[in-house]
Amino acid sequence: MYLLDTNILLEVLLEQDRAEEVEKFMNNTNEGLLHLSELTLYSIGN
Repeated sequence: MYLLDTNILLEVLLEQDRAEEVEKFMNNTNEGLLHLSELTLYSIGN
């Protein structure tokens, strides 16, 4: 199980330096293992 932090998702959304690495990780990981907290979603929404 992986709990994705706000910064990990913002890396991709804002096309920052390591966005490609994050995308590879997310594409190569079973989606059932990727999780977000409510706080993460709230933080991205702001």
